[in-house]
Amino acid sequence: MEIPVRKIGDLRPLGATVFALEQQNPDDVTRLMDELDKQHSTSRMLIVVDHDVNPNDPYDVLWALGTRFDPELARTSIIQNHWLLDPLRTMEDRISREPRPYKRLILNGCRPFERLNGFPPVNKFSQQRREDVFRKWRMADWLPAGAFV
Repeated sequence: MEIPVRKIGDLRPLGATVFALEQQNPDDVTRLMDELDKQHSTSRMLIVVDHDVNPNDPYDVLWALGTRFDPELARTSIIQNHWLLDPLRTMEDRISREPRPYKRLILNGCRPFERLNGFPPVNKFSQQRREDVFRKWRMADWLPAGAFV
């Protein structure tokens, strides 16, 4: 059975890869997390969010985690990895080129399947409305160029 991943966001500069999932079955999130557990990736954090979240926007991803994350559903994944540029590897480890345990965190930032229809709706103005408000109140100066929350 196909896992309905709709988008993948590359937040590797922040140490994360984000997967936007359109839940169709109660086990979709679990199946995706199981698959991610087996994959070799240089990301330390693998984050699963609903398809209403922009996986390339760190603000959206953190919002989803802050409002939908259940710590009991998080996983720690340890795989053997040959990635020599892992910043946690010592110089001795890099020289030896031996595979080392590579620890990752897999986070579930999705709404519970059984509550998809009853979960509180997202309350967010359109992009244009947010930009207008930020400009009006000169709040745009507080944010990095091009970033409107």
